[in-house]
Order: sequence, then structure tokens, then C-alpha cells
Amino acid sequence: MTNLNQKLSTGTKIGYGVGQLGSGLAYNLYYYYFIYFMTTIAGVNAAVAGTISLFAVIWDAVTDPLIGIFSDSLKIKTGTRRRLMMRASVPLGITVFLLFTSFNFATDGVKIFYYAVLNIFFWLFFTMCDIPHITLGQELTEDYDEKSSIRGYSSAFLYAGELVVSGATMILVNRCSTELVGWRVVAIITALFCFLSYFVAGACTKGKEIALSDEQAKAANTVSLRSFVDCFTNRTYVLLILVALFANCIVGIQASGNIFVQTYFYGLSDIQISVINMGKCFYMIICSLVIGEISSKVDKRKVMIFGFFAYAFGMFCIRILPATIPFYIFALCFSALGNATFWTLIYSVLADVITIDAAEHGTNRAGAMTSLLSMCNKFGCSFGMWAVGVGLTATGFVESAVVQSAGAISGIRSVYGVGGLIFGLIIAFLAIKYPYSREVYNAKLAQLQKK
Repeated sequence: MTNLNQKLSTGTKIGYGVGQLGSGLAYNLYYYYFIYFMTTIAGVNAAVAGTISLFAVIWDAVTDPLIGIFSDSLKIKTGTRRRLMMRASVPLGITVFLLFTSFNFATDGVKIFYYAVLNIFFWLFFTMCDIPHITLGQELTEDYDEKSSIRGYSSAFLYAGELVVSGATMILVNRCSTELVGWRVVAIITALFCFLSYFVAGACTKGKEIALSDEQAKAANTVSLRSFVDCFTNRTYVLLILVALFANCIVGIQASGNIFVQTYFYGLSDIQISVINMGKCFYMIICSLVIGEISSKVDKRKVMIFGFFAYAFGMFCIRILPATIPFYIFALCFSALGNATFWTLIYSVLADVITIDAAEHGTNRAGAMTSLLSMCNKFGCSFGMWAVGVGLTATGFVESAVVQSAGAISGIRSVYGVGGLIFGLIIAFLAIKYPYSREVYNAKLAQLQKK
């Protein structure tokens, strides 16, 4: 019998959350600057760089379930997922450094091959750190409210990583003697902190995981590819998969569409864009901590529903409000709140579903369920980014034009605002269907444990 009311110390929550700093640094450095680095520093054709990036994201999505299964079985052999995460942080740091360091290659073919292979290893080691870390957080407690609290700290560190990348990278690069030297400094610092963040998370959670019963340990030894098929028999889990998929369609639209909205619709300068992006990251850090605490008092299901409606509203405001900075910040407050709500609570509610699933079936499929949801996150984000590209082309966007046509600007607003509204409403109504309020979760788990 496990303790439904098991509490974690603030130190444990912070220590665990530090691991997401590594994720925020590596993930955002890649998505913000990889193609820029490849074209301006490494001298690779933009189309080739984009193809390498697309292939890498697909590879990353494919490896998620494989690493999930591996971590499930490894947990039984070593007693923890921590060892996989901490060991993989070393090669992750090395590949981060190599990925943003330019070398003199004999031919362009060798250069392209080098970066293509390096992408494969970067995303492999990233997944070997990220999936065990997320899953580890789900295994520190079965308390309904503590799961929300621990995710609040994790999301805060995740956005802290994005804040550092978006606000400090180019400043540091431009302060060095040459861009080449600047990128090497950025690569070294990022690599070091990626390693340290996962190492600290592993050290701070040592011995904190809930021990498996003999029956659960025996069942976990049988985890295989069949686990993914079995996951789809859990209707609540399927609902979360759909939430993740559609929410990341918004994330993809927002991430890839922001620069076009800021530049061509609002006409913001580089400095204004930097200040607003950094301010947004600070705001999201605060939102993550507040959401984690409010969810432990109100109920994460209610917070999730409200946050997703806010996401839809904030995105649609871009389509209907005038092109002024105050209105833009107003819209951004709602869309950023929705984004923070999703990333703070999605893995918390997933942990609840995993706990109930394990109690019902006697099998710990945390790694399989987490990695499958992570895979859907990436597919959804890729679709959102693709939708922005197709939408821009369809509405007459011209890359070389300093000033875009009225039709192109309207198209940018429509893809961003209408697309965000549609997907935001979908996930909000799916959240309404999510069954596990605090009362329902505690009653169901207590009933299953009595059996």
C-alpha cells in the first residue's frame, strides 16, 4: 500500500526541477539557432540545413518510445531511471558543443554528413536524458496535488532555459572577438549547464522514488513494444494524447509564427522583439509556479480548462485586435498563460493516469506512456510549423520583400490567430472530458489499492 498523501520537500522539488533547465537550454538553442548557425557560421545551404533539421525532429520522435521502453526495463535492473539520465548527460553535453562548433571540412559533402550524423546523436542523448527525467518526476509521489507542484518548479526551470537562450545567446556571441569564437563559448557554456542540471536532478532525487511492489517489478520485466498497443486501451490516456497533439499544433504555430507577426504586422524592432520575448519568458516562469500552487488548492482539472480557453482567446486576439504594442502584450499574456498551463499540467495529469493504470493492471508503463505522449508533442509541433509555412506561401508572402502585401499580412494573422483559436478550443473541450478531478482520483486509487 502506498501513501496517497506523500509530500515532498521544497528542496527535492527544486532539485528535481533543475533537470528541466538542461532541457530548456538544449531544446531551445537548437530550435532558435541551429538553422541560423548552419547557414551563417558553418556555411551550409539553407534548404539543406532545413532538411537536416526536419530529419532530426522525425528521428527524435521515433526514438522517444524506444527510450521509454528501455527506461522501463532498466529501472528494474538498476532500481532507478536516474542512472540512465545522469550517464546520458555527458554525451549530450559533448554533442551540444560539437553541434554549434564549426570545423574546416575538406568538402561540403563531408560537412553535411557530419552535421546530419551529429543531429542523430544529439537527439538520441537528449531523449535519453529528457524521458527518464520526466518519468522520474511521476514516480516521486502519488499525491494528486504534489504532482502539480513539482511540475510547477520543473516548468519554471524549463522557461528559465528558454529565457537564457532567447535573451543572452546573441549578446554573448557579439561580445566575443569573432562570431566563430562566440558560438564556441555559447556551446561550451550550454554543454556544461546541460550536464550539471541533469546531474543535480539525479543527485537530489536519489532514493526518493516510490518503491515498486514485487508484483509490479515482475510485470515491468515483461514491458515491450506491446506496451504501446496496450496504452491505447486506456481511454483517458488516449484523451491526453489528443490534448498533447493538438496543443503542440498551437505551440508550433506560435513558435514559428511569432517572428512574422512581430516583424510584419506589429513592425517591431530587433530590440523590441528581444525585450518582449524576454519579458514573456519571465512571465511564464511566474505563471508556472503560480499554476503549480493554485492547482494544488483549486484542482488541476479546473485550472487546465481555464488555461486552454485562455490559450485560444490569446491567439485569436492577434487576428481581431489592432496592431498596437499594448494590444499585442494583452494578447500575449493570455496565450503565454495557456502555454504555461499546458507544459505545467500535462505531465502532472499524465502521472495521475499512469498511477491509476498501474493500480488497475499491475504493470508500470510510465516510460511507454510518457514517451508516446512526448512523440505526439513533437509531431503536433512539426504540423504547426508546417501549417505556418504553407499558410504564408498560400497568402502571397515574399521572403525577399521588406514590406509585405496587405494580403500576406492578413494571411499571417489568420494562420496565427484562427489556427490558434481552433486548436485551443479543441484542447479546452477535451480537458472538459478529462475525468480525474482530485476527488475522483483519490477515490478511484483508494478503491483499487484495497483490492
